[in-house]
This record gives sequence, C-alpha cells and structure tokens, in this order.
Amino acid sequence: MLLRILCFICLLLLAYPATYTLADNAVSYDITALTEAANNGNSDAQNLLGNAYYRGEGVAQNYEKAFELYSKAAMLGNFYAKATLGDMYRQGIVVKKDPIMAFKLYLDAAEHGHPFAQHNLATMYADKNDYENAYKWFLQAANLGLANAQFMVGVCYEEGLGVAQDYKQAVSWYLKAADQHYDEATNALGLMYAMGTGVDKDLDKAFIYFKEASDKGVTNAHFNLGLFYCEQRKDYAKCVEYYEKGAQQNDVASQMNLALMYFSGDEINRDYKKAFHFFSLAHKNKDPHAAHFLGLLYLTGQGTQKNIAQAKKYFSESCERGFDLSCQELKKMQSEK
Repeated sequence: MLLRILCFICLLLLAYPATYTLADNAVSYDITALTEAANNGNSDAQNLLGNAYYRGEGVAQNYEKAFELYSKAAMLGNFYAKATLGDMYRQGIVVKKDPIMAFKLYLDAAEHGHPFAQHNLATMYADKNDYENAYKWFLQAANLGLANAQFMVGVCYEEGLGVAQDYKQAVSWYLKAADQHYDEATNALGLMYAMGTGVDKDLDKAFIYFKEASDKGVTNAHFNLGLFYCEQRKDYAKCVEYYEKGAQQNDVASQMNLALMYFSGDEINRDYKKAFHFFSLAHKNKDPHAAHFLGLLYLTGQGTQKNIAQAKKYFSESCERGFDLSCQELKKMQSEK
C-alpha cells in the first residue's frame, strides 16, 4: 500500500491554490494619511489603500473601491497594484473574469521583480501545461524567497516538469520551503524520506515530517501518517484516527482507505454502515473504485437498504470506467434474471 502515496506528490501541483493573494499577508494601515496621499496621486498610497479596502482592514471591505484604487496606481506604473489587479481579473472579483488581462498584468509585474506575480504567472503557464515557462517563473520567485514558489520548484524537479528530473534538487527546494514553515513542503519531505527518493530512506524522519505537517492541518499528511501507522507500526487505532482527519478534510484516499478497512474487517471491527458512509463520500469525490463497493453493499443490503436497481446503477458506472469486477457482477445479475 505504500505505493499509494506515490500519487500524492503528483497531485501537489494541481492541489496548490492557483493564486497567491493579498489575503495571505496582513498588515495595518494609517487610513487618513493614505487617503490624503492617494488623492494627491501617490501610486504607492493608492496601492496600499487599495489593500486596505481589499482586506477590510481599517475600513469596511469594498472590492469596488479597491479595484478603483489599484487601477489608478497601475496607470501610474505601480507593479504591486498590477499584480493584485491580475488576481482580480483572474478570479473575477468585481470584474468579469479575463485571463488574458490577468496574464498581461502578471507578466508586467513579474518582469519588474514582483515575486507574487511571478508565482501566479507560473501557475497560469502550468495550467496550460507549459512547464518550461512555469518552472522559469517559479524559480525566479523562489530565488526571491517566496516559500510556496520554492515548494513548486521542488515539485518541478521531482516530477521533471520543465526541468530535468533531479530528486536531490527537489529535496533541497522542499527544505528551503519547509524552513519557512510551508507545511506542504514538510509533507513532501516526509514522502521523499519514506520512499528514499533523493535521500537515504529513513522512515523515522518520514514519520517526523508527516506528523509535523499533519499537526499543521495538511490534508495529505493526515493520509500519509495514517498509512504509516497502518503499514509500518500496525497501530490501526491511530491509523483510523488520522484517516478520519483526512476524510473530514475531504481527502478521497483517506475516505477510501477507511471504507475498505470497515468493509473488510481485517484490521478493525467490520462495520458496513461506516463502510457505506465512507464509500459514498469517496464516490462523491470521484474515486474510480467506490462505485463498485457501493454496488456490492446495495446488492447485499449490508450497511444500507437492499436495492437491486441501485446496485446495478453503481456496477454499470464502475464497469463503464473499466473496473472488470463490476462488469462481472453485472453479467452475474443478468444471468440470474
């Protein structure tokens, strides 16, 4: 089962929030002084006052006012304002979503050394599978000390996205991000040590990193720690505890593994109702195998009311997705008519 953690590092790029926004950095403002300076055409003041309205700090939150102030500052060449305007156009905040305008604004700010714009520009390139440019801009932001960009450079090196695959470089960049308390990087380091990728395999270090990331609420770390307790320590109570934490945060792998444990009864007491509950959650999160097990439970009436029509529905769905066991169940149901 340790192989199951391999998929999670592949998903990190997709799981990472698309945009680094002002909400991630809180400061206080002298509203009176900023307003006076902004009215006198000071672009830095316009940008900072826009931040205050964007966040609702010192004034009532007002995205329209923030957009107006950022636009004025951007017209005067303020690249901080351009970066945040890019966020607003990308996300459709008080303006129609316009990825082309967002890209243009990010690029302008990025070329003038704005690390958040560089990061967000990189994510736009990654969205288009242009990993060479994604890596280029992640690296520039990472070299300016942006922790989440350092993490993404690590992902690029681990996966060989836009740069030659290099596990040791991946570990190096994950360490840089983790040193800045970027918790996804801490979880990634746990994976590297668990698999012996780019470092000597060390399950004790893997556990430490997984535990640290899990304590900070990293969803994938809950799963990885649960898997560690199941596979390495055979502590199934702890395994369930951490899978449940992951499941509560909508982690499909945690939901599926919990469901399988309750379904089989091999490591914990069998509980078909709980199995049905977690298979249902996993199915909503598009796990490819959950439909098969829901079909089995509806077919037998275990954990839910027996319902042949529902069983057929789930088996059909699973069979269409290429799961042969479901196809066999469908044939069996048809032959028994």
